[in-house]
Amino acid sequence: FKRGFGILAYGASLILEPTCNIIEFPSGECAGTKNRFEGLTYGVAEKAWNAMPPVAVKRCEFIDNFRSVIMTNQYGAVITKNTFNMPGSGFIPYGIYLEGSTGYQVEENEFFTPFTQSVTRGIIVQNSGSGGDEIYNNEFHEIGFGIQPNGWVQAHSNEGLQIKCNNFTNNISSYHIAVTSGDIGAPPGQCIG
Repeated sequence: FKRGFGILAYGASLILEPTCNIIEFPSGECAGTKNRFEGLTYGVAEKAWNAMPPVAVKRCEFIDNFRSVIMTNQYGAVITKNTFNMPGSGFIPYGIYLEGSTGYQVEENEFFTPFTQSVTRGIIVQNSGSGGDEIYNNEFHEIGFGIQPNGWVQAHSNEGLQIKCNNFTNNISSYHIAVTSGDIGAPPGQCIG
């Protein structure tokens, strides 16, 4: 049972964002055609051996992919304003998987399934670094686990993984944030303002 890859990259610069034929006012962001990844096993997989070129996945649509975005050994990845509509069955579906990465921004993404599923995960973080990692202001609807940090995901300081201002609504069936192994060190942060 194979559904394939949308993009598979090894140590390459990868910038995915909408075409910029229309500018939104007042934000100044591009409002053109979005990148769409649908019906795949893996939407976008970027695997690096060390922190190399920039990687950004912005304002893309991920629909019915078992594993939408995978980042391995990345420094400074930006994953913002994407929509993840995950399937309710198959492998353990997830929206974003970050392994051995640090200095990343995961912000203002939306994760959901067509109905509540206990196996789906929004964001999985495995063995993160201490480079100012941030999971901020994301929306999670009708999934099993919102955020699942595993392994060593933070140095014991405020410079590691910060989980801030995320919204968990509509029947999260298992856990909003589930630390299933390892240690996230210092408190994950507060929503201020």
